[in-house]
Amino acid sequence: MPEKVMHMPFVWDDTATPIVRIEINGIWENFMIDTGALIALHLFSDVMARLPGLIPEPGKHRTTDLTGKVFLNEKFSIPKLLINGMEFKNVEGISVNTPQGMVFSPDSIPPHSMMIGLNLFKGKAVLINYQKKRVSVADNTQALGINMADGWISLPLRLTPEGVEIKVVKNYKEYNMLLDTGATVSIFFKERLKSPFVNLSCQAVMKEMDHEGCEASDFLLNEIGATEIGFNAVLLDGAFNQMDTDGLIGNNFLNEFALVIDFPGQKIHIKKFKTT
Repeated sequence: MPEKVMHMPFVWDDTATPIVRIEINGIWENFMIDTGALIALHLFSDVMARLPGLIPEPGKHRTTDLTGKVFLNEKFSIPKLLINGMEFKNVEGISVNTPQGMVFSPDSIPPHSMMIGLNLFKGKAVLINYQKKRVSVADNTQALGINMADGWISLPLRLTPEGVEIKVVKNYKEYNMLLDTGATVSIFFKERLKSPFVNLSCQAVMKEMDHEGCEASDFLLNEIGATEIGFNAVLLDGAFNQMDTDGLIGNNFLNEFALVIDFPGQKIHIKKFKTT
């Protein structure tokens, strides 16, 4: 019998990104969970070559990362994929070969790992819990054992070609940001700000950050029922014209809130962790 609820415990890599070790069609591999990536699977070519059931697809897939760098990747599909005993059908993926992403501290390197993106979970409910260091997947929120009356706040699930979009507000002006487990910290593209703002130290976002020459500011969610929820984000210089979104909501938010991406219910659910 396939698993009803599948748990993926994770550890943090050196860029504070969640890494799971999972059994995938009979082989054990490490993956970064990246809700800022849509494509279901990003595999190294040597894993593509030995993963049972993988079918190469013609043509190349073009991706652009935050720095504007363009990558051309091999494409593949897997009609039936078992991950930790749970079945996923018609999974699509691409090859990954070079480090992608953007670095916020000089001594860290861009993530160089295989990735699981949002589309793997289409049709399922995914609970991302940074406090328990666990990602759990089931057919719906009931199967995950979630009682919505127990302090959960529900927002609409808005999927764009870039990922899961959440409306935020700053000085009465509205912006869109993406929920991104691949983002070490929340960032906002400074050029997009439409009004003067109060500067915060970047250490208000992440205490390890250097506050010299680094600016941050505070934002509030602008979704019905969630307008009291705030977070801080680092302000990034640069145009980022290739991005429609105004920024990324990352780990400093997910360290405070459990998150459910509920595809069947077309909702996002968040709940503040109780501080111990």
